[in-house]
Amino acid sequence: MENSKFKIFISSDLEYEELVAEIQYNKQIFAIVNQEQGRDQLEIEIMEPAFGHSWKFNYSEFLKVIEMAQAALDG
Repeated sequence: MENSKFKIFISSDLEYEELVAEIQYNKQIFAIVNQEQGRDQLEIEIMEPAFGHSWKFNYSEFLKVIEMAQAALDG
């Protein structure tokens, strides 16, 4: 996703036993995708936006970044 405001970082978070995909939008953490229930039952935790505003994304780009996070966790 060239020139996208979305970025994905794979990390090992102390709150999870498995690797997680941290999704940032415009340099703010937007969501964390975890595989604690198994790779076929991923969970997504959506974070509150800073300053009480709402998140607003391009629909297609949003779906693509979620799929990319899943693919990154599948390795």
